[in-house]
Amino acid sequence: MQKTIQSKYAKIIIIFLCSRITYGIIIAACGSSISQLCTQWDSEHYLSIAQNGYTSVWQTAFFPLIPVLIRFIGVKGLLIVNQAAFFAVLFLLYSLTAKKESYILQLFAFGSCGFFSMIPYTEVLLLFLTLLVYYLFTKRRFGFIFGCIMGIAVTVKSIAAMLYFAVFIGMCVLWHAHKLKFLDIIRTYIPATIISCLYPFYLQVTFGSWKSFIDCQYDYWKRMKINPVQELYIQLKTIFGNIEGNCVLFRINEVLSLTIVCFILYEIYCYIRSYKTRQNDLSDMLVLILYVLFSLAAINATIRIPSYNAPTTSFYRYYYSLFPIYLLAENMSQKKKNVVYACSTAISFITAIIFIKNCYFY
Repeated sequence: MQKTIQSKYAKIIIIFLCSRITYGIIIAACGSSISQLCTQWDSEHYLSIAQNGYTSVWQTAFFPLIPVLIRFIGVKGLLIVNQAAFFAVLFLLYSLTAKKESYILQLFAFGSCGFFSMIPYTEVLLLFLTLLVYYLFTKRRFGFIFGCIMGIAVTVKSIAAMLYFAVFIGMCVLWHAHKLKFLDIIRTYIPATIISCLYPFYLQVTFGSWKSFIDCQYDYWKRMKINPVQELYIQLKTIFGNIEGNCVLFRINEVLSLTIVCFILYEIYCYIRSYKTRQNDLSDMLVLILYVLFSLAAINATIRIPSYNAPTTSFYRYYYSLFPIYLLAENMSQKKKNVVYACSTAISFITAIIFIKNCYFY
């Protein structure tokens, strides 16, 4: 028993350190440093909000937890929190996978979250909090603390609200099966709802609209509403079309984005197909699948205006911050796992290098 525990922690620590060293080498080899990256792209906006508060409507696209942490513990403190969250994700992933294999941990550690955990970005903190919510759900540890964690996750990024709804459906299924009391749902969702609504309430008071973070996407961040068919058409047109001013990186971005979405959908197919051979509870399966499907729908509800930028800019890191893509990957054959891991790592290294060079893929 003791040897098993030591082996588990040794495996997690080794993967953690290898990931940190690998991305540290990539950053140094690109002639940059972590301190430089902390003032680049979105990090710049988080720092500004932390120092001055929300002074313009366009800043409301950036949710408050990261700026609050920077304000109270500084950038270095946030980076330490990110590393702790990164390690905790490895531990939770290991605990939630039946086969206890290194593949799932490596897929996460050397994916995009591995890189973005090195700088003041939301990905790893979002993944940690949402994964912790799912872990507590599988252990049926409902109530006040569970609800608080779920509410705090929403203050990192709006996409966490998709888990809020997925968990509610999962809890209703358990209640219908007489596996929890209705009071458990109430005790969970009162704190979750209150904390989730704090930021919209602040926006209503400060800017006169609780949905400023949505409206600014269209007004300032050059986004447009879209449906899946239109989006696919625009992506293919970006990849294969002869659009004036369409740079090579835009095409690469769309290829990577489509590849990751196809990978996620295939994972879901494999998971559902193998459901009967596993012991997972139906409610656990529902939460896992609904969260990733709701998130895909939310992420792809808008795209960048093609004449301004690549349509699915940054989507790759949004996808990598969804914990189900790691848990679902367990259900593929070893050969397919190797292919997915190689492709995923290549995508993550390529996007990290381009990001570091301050060219694109922010």
